[in-house]
Amino acid sequence: CGYTAMTSLSLGSNFNTSNVTNMCCMFQNCGYTAMTSLSLGSNFNTSNVTNMSGMFESCGYTVMTSLSLGNKFYTTNVTDMGRMFQSCGYTKMTSLSLGSNFNTSNVTNMNQMFYNCGYTAMTSLSLGSNFDTSNVTNMSNMFRECGYTAMTSLSLGSKFYNTNVTDITSMFYDCGHTKMTSLNLGSNFSLGNATSTSYMFKGCGQTAMTSLNLGSKFNTSKITDMGHMFESCGQTAMTSLDLGDVFYTSKVTNMSYMFYFCGYTAMTQIDISAMTFPSTLTSYTYIFRCLRKKYM
Repeated sequence: CGYTAMTSLSLGSNFNTSNVTNMCCMFQNCGYTAMTSLSLGSNFNTSNVTNMSGMFESCGYTVMTSLSLGNKFYTTNVTDMGRMFQSCGYTKMTSLSLGSNFNTSNVTNMNQMFYNCGYTAMTSLSLGSNFDTSNVTNMSNMFRECGYTAMTSLSLGSKFYNTNVTDITSMFYDCGHTKMTSLNLGSNFSLGNATSTSYMFKGCGQTAMTSLNLGSKFNTSKITDMGHMFESCGQTAMTSLDLGDVFYTSKVTNMSYMFYFCGYTAMTQIDISAMTFPSTLTSYTYIFRCLRKKYM
């Protein structure tokens, strides 16, 4: 829709969506090159929608600065939000606020949900007070490269539960790569039934991050693959990394590049007291390359 020349889209008060159940890819690539704003209108009611996958994917990719969802953008019945905001406002969007109506309690898929969203200019992402992930099973690449250049922090909120998650790979890959100074997963963040944390924090806050707080429930007892998990995370400014008391590695078979360049410039300490190196470990290339500059 208006891929090259459309500068704005206003749906107005007559665009009534109260009976719609599927909005998959609805605004995908809409106004890709020139659209600066998108107004959904006063009757854009999503109370019956179950599928929002790819809904705003690459919408306003080049010049859109903001996205307002409106006061009738309900998500209570939605189960699929995969790629929902992927690459939305890639170049110029500075912030995204989902608001209190953005209830995700029934969502099971958040794969690539914010992948590349606001890549160049976004400084903040507000998930809202009802961003509930208790039923989500897929979070792979969820925040990958989100706010890559300018985002300084990311707050997951008090309802970010991971009890049922099975795929969490690359979740924070290059998130806030350039300017993020810290990442706190909070007291409810667990790994659920996931078996792989590969690439989970790769490049996250690579330039400016000084601290990463995994929380008290980051229990890795089911994990078999930790390849590239912390690679280049906090590469320039991170001084220490505390893995916590439940960072178990008894089932891990792959630790390749696990801490590669993590805190490479400034790190002086990694607490690995809870880690074990089981006989089942088959791949461990460059596990501690991060310490080479100072100790090797």
